[in-house]
Amino acid sequence: MIELSGSTTASPEHLWQVLADVESWPQWTASVRRAEFVGGGPLRLGTQVRVEQPQLPTTVWTVSEFVEGERFVWVSGGGLVRSEAVHEITREGGTTGLHLSIEWTGPLGGVMGWLARKNGPRYVGMELAGLTAAAEKLE
Repeated sequence: MIELSGSTTASPEHLWQVLADVESWPQWTASVRRAEFVGGGPLRLGTQVRVEQPQLPTTVWTVSEFVEGERFVWVSGGGLVRSEAVHEITREGGTTGLHLSIEWTGPLGGVMGWLARKNGPRYVGMELAGLTAAAEKLE
């Protein structure tokens, strides 16, 4: 599992606005080359998003949990490896918290986690930094 948390002075509403606009992710993080809704948006329970990332195969993610303005979880794969990524916004006094994580399960989940040890933390860190910077620009 890879897990990172941070905080920002951006409002939760602005952070969610940037986070939920998944097709704009390549504009604020180099860890995503392209993201597009499969069958149309917006982001909601059941939505599918095709994501292209450097040095990784193109992956279709399906939103499995969704709380407007606060959290979404999406999953990909199955069978031998299932990936689950959590995106969560929290209110922390005068700041807004952001938690990102990704976990691999299944018979080859441990192998995938081992393979991701090089780029995974760097990509999640890029997403955390880029997301907070993009939200702060909206303030």
